[in-house]
Amino acid sequence: MSNMKQFLKANKKTKSNAFYAASENFVDENGKPIPWELKPLSAQDNERIKDECTTIVETKDRGMRAHPKVDVKAMQTKQVVASVVFPDLHNIELQNSYGVKDAENLLFAMLDEAGDYQNLVMFMLKYNRLNISLDEKIEEAKNS
Repeated sequence: MSNMKQFLKANKKTKSNAFYAASENFVDENGKPIPWELKPLSAQDNERIKDECTTIVETKDRGMRAHPKVDVKAMQTKQVVASVVFPDLHNIELQNSYGVKDAENLLFAMLDEAGDYQNLVMFMLKYNRLNISLDEKIEEAKNS
């Protein structure tokens, strides 16, 4: 039996925030893109978001069976909003400057170039290890 002390909270590694220049449209005084700051998404927050984006759909062609349907696009947007620390997407002044009323619409208004938004989503997924399949996780555990 292995040492349970290794699993104590004091021995758990903590993940640092990540920085990513989401767009070349926001630059500092030297013309360098300003990095956005992202925090790790907790498992609890991720499950809450997944639940918010899941509906139960009944299919008539299969004897009225109900099954969950996840709105993946909405889920990814909510995951990004939950991860972004800076800029503060919940800041009312920032939202007002773009004429929007919530963080999700602000995200789209700020990253209105499709590539910028999609690249931020991909960065967030990779940073939070949400782009790794179960098979890859199993293989990674075997090789550890």
